[in-house]
Amino acid sequence: MRKKLLTVLFAIIAALCLCFGLAACGEGAPKTPSDTTQTETGGGNNTPSDHVHAYGNWQIIVPATHTTTGTRRKYCSCGDHIDETIPKTTEHTFLPYSHTDATCTAAGEDVLRCECGEEQHTTIPAEGHTYEKGVCSVCGSVEGLIAFRTLEVSDDDTVYGKVSNQTETFSFIQEVIAADGVTFTVSYDLGGTNTIPTKTVSLEIGDNTYYVLASRGNLLKLYTVTVRRRPVYNV
Repeated sequence: MRKKLLTVLFAIIAALCLCFGLAACGEGAPKTPSDTTQTETGGGNNTPSDHVHAYGNWQIIVPATHTTTGTRRKYCSCGDHIDETIPKTTEHTFLPYSHTDATCTAAGEDVLRCECGEEQHTTIPAEGHTYEKGVCSVCGSVEGLIAFRTLEVSDDDTVYGKVSNQTETFSFIQEVIAADGVTFTVSYDLGGTNTIPTKTVSLEIGDNTYYVLASRGNLLKLYTVTVRRRPVYNV
């Protein structure tokens, strides 16, 4: 019985020695082609471990504006890239947007606008009235309360003019230009008791004197008007 146990034990030890020997022989055997790995370097995602990135020129991905930052990017031949933030722009490009003409009394305006919405406003000063015989030649505004079309007004508010001998009547309605809200009366007397409702008078040869009272609210102005009808001279 003891001999059989020893025999089995020696058989097991011999089998183990054989296995270890075969394993050792396998480690030294040459590898087959299926045991090796190749690295692609032709522009794929895999790059050699010793690859050094060489980035090209910057490319604008998102332009910057006055309100938002932008993005620029540069690529390596391997496909890797670097992004960089572009700061908001600070210089505006203004172009004509609107124009309002100035008038005699109101200022005008030029407006320039950048594409970002920023605007530049330039005020055009009011031009002021250009009066000729008491009436603005640009807008028709009356200087003071009334103006006279053909008669000449002196500094002391006396008014004088001449008409031909053939002119027998004279209309103050056609002669007088009243400012907005102004009314006027024509009288034969300085006190204004003998008014002329039609404001049209008959002219005698020589000087004809009348009184024109202009008013607007509490503002009053009295003009002494002389219309001379030229006489006929016999030679």
